[in-house]
Amino acid sequence: PSHPSGWEKEKLGWLNYTEISSGTHEITSYSFETSPASVYKLKAPDTETEYFVVYHTSKTAYSPSTPGNGGLLIWHIDEGIIDGTTFLERKANNSLNNYSHRTADVEEADYTDPSVTWGDSGDLWPGTRQNFTPSYSNKYDGQPSRVNVQKILNYVQLSSFTVSYKPFIGGYARDAAGKGIAETVLHLSANSISSETITDSNGYYSFTDLSDGAYTVTPSKTGYNFLPTNKAVIISGYYSNNNNFTGLVAATYSDLTNKPNNIKPVNNLFVPGSEKTTVYYKTAKGGKVTIKLYTLDGRFIKTLLDENVAAGAGLVEWDGQNSNNSVVASGIYLVQITAPDYREIKKICVIR
Repeated sequence: PSHPSGWEKEKLGWLNYTEISSGTHEITSYSFETSPASVYKLKAPDTETEYFVVYHTSKTAYSPSTPGNGGLLIWHIDEGIIDGTTFLERKANNSLNNYSHRTADVEEADYTDPSVTWGDSGDLWPGTRQNFTPSYSNKYDGQPSRVNVQKILNYVQLSSFTVSYKPFIGGYARDAAGKGIAETVLHLSANSISSETITDSNGYYSFTDLSDGAYTVTPSKTGYNFLPTNKAVIISGYYSNNNNFTGLVAATYSDLTNKPNNIKPVNNLFVPGSEKTTVYYKTAKGGKVTIKLYTLDGRFIKTLLDENVAAGAGLVEWDGQNSNNSVVASGIYLVQITAPDYREIKKICVIR
């Protein structure tokens, strides 16, 4: 028969958990089918019933149904809802069929609905989610568990990963279309701290094992301008996981005056009150031109121009509304002007 889960084996007395409840740990977990000491219990603070069981599983002669070639399994356990002593009692009390709150639930590493699809290779970590962090690692009451499983690497017979309980700062670097920008360098600075990390293939980054305090995160990558240019982050007790940046492709050259095909805005892009403002441009050669508006944190506002234009001067007007025809709030906005071989970002001020 196939192996029971690590949680079931512990309940049967076939193995003992290696318990972790604080600190930061670099872990290598070998196949639990042959290495029972590689099953880890990650205790969630402030609860007596909830915890996570983590271990590597491999496809073996005794586990032929393991999806794919195996990987890291993460179970969310809540012994507080074992509301019955027999299978039929627990089924009747819904602790087996309630997909939103089970006694023992596999935390899937993909984005599929567990009530629709389960038991496939996407359930094994790192999967498409890459990191097991809040809010995905929250407790059932919606509060952060403070359990972070990150830097997961999966091999055929083992997985390596980092478990941490201290606060962390994380987020994504994405392009304007929402695609992650890999290998973006993130610099973290504070009064006595300076460190760097890079984004993974999905554009995700994290700084772990931090102390409470105020930090500044600054992204950089050759060929990109990031919005915002940096973020001030304050953490106190838990984490900050939505510190995202939008990368816009930078101009490929800096000296525009001697180029035969360039576009230059010639006004200071200022909107007094609710009046319209005009964006002027000049090009020595016709071609595709786009002019788009963004907030300072990179959220798209509106496209003002997206068409082929003839050589010479042109203009577009903006009435202070977004793409849904709603009036934007007062503040600073960014205008991205794009032409063949050239991109430039200017600021526009809206005063209401």
